[in-house]
Amino acid sequence: PNGAMDEGRPAGLSLDDFVAHPHSRLAGLSPAHVAALRLYTCNCFRSLNGPLRRHVDGIPYPFPVTLLLIAEAIRLLRAVGAARSDANEPMDVWRGMKNLELTEGFATKGGTEVAPMSTTTDLRVAVSYSVGFSPAGASRALLFKLRAESFMDRGADLTFLSCFPGEAEMCFPPLTYLAPSGRREVFVVEGVEFEVIEVEPKFGS
Repeated sequence: PNGAMDEGRPAGLSLDDFVAHPHSRLAGLSPAHVAALRLYTCNCFRSLNGPLRRHVDGIPYPFPVTLLLIAEAIRLLRAVGAARSDANEPMDVWRGMKNLELTEGFATKGGTEVAPMSTTTDLRVAVSYSVGFSPAGASRALLFKLRAESFMDRGADLTFLSCFPGEAEMCFPPLTYLAPSGRREVFVVEGVEFEVIEVEPKFGS
């Protein structure tokens, strides 16, 4: 994670404080929604996402209620995006991945992320994830540039309740489809090859 937990916030905040935040109130988030999102923004995301990405037939997903709450909350938070002055303007967010290569199938047809998907408005955060916070530890890095045309496709800004607000996280719900725009770029920095792929995120209401 980037920064310290709850960096910049007063000490001793409780769940009720995040539930009372104007964004939570505007979106109509329940305490359960807020708790689920807070869990997702800490290291618990590995336990939540891992079983979805490594699905094994016959083994049920262990956290169905938490996953449902996260997906509901992200869609409810569209109300916050709709209230922004730039609600109907394009916005770019970023996702960095280490030592991965783009498959030809994804490059032509795109793909669907089965788990909640974290992105960031801060390119520096995405780059740090793509190289594992240590450029010496990676030789290739993949960066997705997600171009959202309006608030309907941006995902939810979780900064107001994130355990690590410095990550400037925009979170997309499970089953977000990423459509490649065809625009891509490759460059090398300090021996690390970065491939930037532009995609257009789509998820249902």
